[in-house]
Amino acid sequence: MGPSIFESLPWIFSFAAVVLLLQWCIILLGTGKRYFGQVAVATVGLAGAVIGENVAVYFQVSGLIGVVAGLAGGALLAFLMRPIGVGMALAFLGSTVANNAFGIQSAEFIVALVLFAYGLLLTDLAPTFVSGLLASVILVLLGEWSGAPTSVTLELVSTLALVRVLATVVHPRVSARGHRQGGFGMELPGWLTKVSAAIES
Repeated sequence: MGPSIFESLPWIFSFAAVVLLLQWCIILLGTGKRYFGQVAVATVGLAGAVIGENVAVYFQVSGLIGVVAGLAGGALLAFLMRPIGVGMALAFLGSTVANNAFGIQSAEFIVALVLFAYGLLLTDLAPTFVSGLLASVILVLLGEWSGAPTSVTLELVSTLALVRVLATVVHPRVSARGHRQGGFGMELPGWLTKVSAAIES
């Protein structure tokens, strides 16, 4: 899986997949866990489509058939067993990032194993964290594909993830008397209240 996501299909399929990944990344970072379920189904479906195409090409079957079968299978898996599906999507995307960054098979395996464990164990317990992690992995992968310097990509991902965490933890609560309070009962400045409310809305 690289800049040309679907090797056996016209380039427009790969371009559409990249655009969708970028949109899903923005949705996850902007809304947290609100649409995590829908994006998870779509992301796992896309990962399944890529895997299905590779399997179809290996067995000398039409790549389009493999894409459709993998898309349906991945989406169904994420819908019925979301933690497993999210774990597999994180593992698949993370191993691709590791392959592009290091080119070492053992690093790919370790990254995939760790991310799969995160997805499997934390999807239901900490969906906001997992949604941010999924968005971060997608963004790093897109940065690698675009040829952006790794340092710039990591700085951007770290900044966006920090904003997402702050918007979640320091969520404004408007009391009956109109006082603006954060997640720990502290008074928030007006600008931070507006930014956090805009992100959460």
